[in-house]
Amino acid sequence: MFKSKPGDYKKAFVFGTGGGNDITSAVLAAMYLQRHGIQTDIGGMLSPAAMHTFNEMPEQAVNRIEKDIKRRIPSKKSVAISFFDSRLPGFVADEGIEIGNFYELSIRFGTATLTDAVNRLIEENSYDLVVGVDMGGDILARGKKDPTLLSPALDFTSLYLLRRVNADALLVEFGLGTDGELRPGGIDEIIAELCDKRLILEGSDIKKSDPEVVKFRRLFDKVKKIRAGHATAMTLQTLDTKTPKKDITTIYRFLSRIGKRKWETFFPIILPHKYFGKAFTIDSRELAKQRRRTAFAYDNPLEQYVRLKEVPNWKTELDLGYIWSGDNWTTPTEKGSCMMLLAPSKAIHTDTRQQILEEGCRRMVKGSCDLALVLKEDLRHLPQNIGLVYNAGNFCLITYRKDIAGFMKETAAEVQTYQR
Repeated sequence: MFKSKPGDYKKAFVFGTGGGNDITSAVLAAMYLQRHGIQTDIGGMLSPAAMHTFNEMPEQAVNRIEKDIKRRIPSKKSVAISFFDSRLPGFVADEGIEIGNFYELSIRFGTATLTDAVNRLIEENSYDLVVGVDMGGDILARGKKDPTLLSPALDFTSLYLLRRVNADALLVEFGLGTDGELRPGGIDEIIAELCDKRLILEGSDIKKSDPEVVKFRRLFDKVKKIRAGHATAMTLQTLDTKTPKKDITTIYRFLSRIGKRKWETFFPIILPHKYFGKAFTIDSRELAKQRRRTAFAYDNPLEQYVRLKEVPNWKTELDLGYIWSGDNWTTPTEKGSCMMLLAPSKAIHTDTRQQILEEGCRRMVKGSCDLALVLKEDLRHLPQNIGLVYNAGNFCLITYRKDIAGFMKETAAEVQTYQR
């Protein structure tokens, strides 16, 4: 990774473009930059399915990672959940890895607010380079041609951001296929496309003997006790394999959850050996121009969600999550009315999807939310007595509360405006 110095840069902001362990992957890329004498700060992306507080203050578009960080599921019956990222700076320091500051970026406020906040950070910290780091390949997806995505919201927003930062910007991609989101045929087509359009600036190798990888492995040994992460584990396995000219077949599991109920979906994935240990440095601005249908602007999480669900097979970070209507669906606190995004991926078996939909309705009856957004085609799977139903194009809004009929009508009209 970065076999040659990527320009005459002095200080870089390196951030993981997705959720999960992408922020940890950014540490690996940062160490390779440090080999070339570039100072680095690290960033990650906050899950839009949770609300966060930093030193008792609600999350902002850019947040400094310090000690007192809390995370919770933002239903009307809010539940606190663990937050690994706050422990990463300590783990990094324990390994003697010299990172300056750690930040978290929030997509909750829309792309314009996020872009402005990151550009202020760039100016304040004098970054002359911004590097997005993706492990797995989902950020490269083309849209409907790649129907197996599981978490596109953060990555697509990151790609949009990389086009608009006030500094030189690069995308680093490695571990292709290890996150279970792209299939081998799709990966081959995408790499061929990037080569044809000369968007790959450099190809390089990551070896298990690299001192950066040795440190990263020790770091991940700490991280995986809290958050295992499929992509990181599989990427290291591809470096360790004793059959480097043979594909690896593995099973991927994605989890759907409502409250304490969980449903697991398993599917096989193939990791193509031709990409083992391969890293690509990509022209992120030009890639974002080629991906306007995925790396798009939006004003709030509801708009992004509706547009992403044009591919109903996609699972997104907000599936089965909750958002609040305050400040036009951007509030970082429980303000306004609470909506559940009850639109599980169409890739889930029909019987399981029906259980999920029925459980979502039960939770709404018990007061976890005021209303729910469902795919119109899923109405047949819902209980007969679902209360009020409002048409919203490819979606419907449902509620058991007659007193919010006016709000429901307005929201249904808003949802329709987001559909192309």
